Amino acid sequence: MNNLITDIKSLELETIKNLRNSKSTNTLRAYQSDYNDFSLFCSKNGFQTMPTQPKILALYLSLIHISEPTRRTPISYAVFCLK
Repeated sequence: MNNLITDIKSLELETIKNLRNSKSTNTLRAYQSDYNDFSLFCSKNGFQTMPTQPKILALYLSLIHISEPTRRTPISYAVFCLK
């Protein structure tokens, strides 16, 4: 059984490493920034960040649309980053 646990732990570490290496540093930085923005929105409004409700996500996306109408990043990208 210990071998199985060791193998699973090794597999988990390798998977995390692969996921980190699958995106560029700038992409990961952008994802983190978007998530931090969403977390701040949730915190200021008393919402749970994760897991969130569809209604909360819709409110956040509406806020982006209203407060940043000239934002270069489309709303679909914001949704993608929050998945």
